[in-house]
Amino acid sequence: MDWRDTRGFTLVEVILTSVIIGLLLGGVYTLLSGGMRSWQVSEGRIDVQQNVRIAVSRIVREIREARQVHEDSDAANLFLVDREGRIIWYYLHSSGDLRRAVKEYGGLNFGGHNPVASNLKEVSFSYNRTPIEESTLVTVRVTGVDSRGKEFTLYTQARLRVSD
Repeated sequence: MDWRDTRGFTLVEVILTSVIIGLLLGGVYTLLSGGMRSWQVSEGRIDVQQNVRIAVSRIVREIREARQVHEDSDAANLFLVDREGRIIWYYLHSSGDLRRAVKEYGGLNFGGHNPVASNLKEVSFSYNRTPIEESTLVTVRVTGVDSRGKEFTLYTQARLRVSD
């Protein structure tokens, strides 16, 4: 039996096949890693957008239910007087959380300081009248930032439904 008659692959064929398979796997890896990166970026952006929407929604709901804008309100702090006489305070904490605190009617201190939304960069308020406690329209502006530094801002106006 002659050694040249045995069936098999030559070294050139094996190397060529390995190179082709390597190129195909590299292409598949590039596509998959690009897709994963895109998904992660989108997920971070969606989280920020949801947080901003939650913050605006909660504040607007409370404005509409409030009896009055409290005189201590300013561009960075919103104080509302609700129907029971409690004072509700919305502010941006240094951690980037929007916080809500409540002072009971006749109380001395605010309690709670509960986070409403996170990963926020800026929360601001503006009012339609001076003095502020006569305002019936509040403009709310909330900005969040994702992990890549992209900002998402949402602003709206809400009117107090005063019905005393």
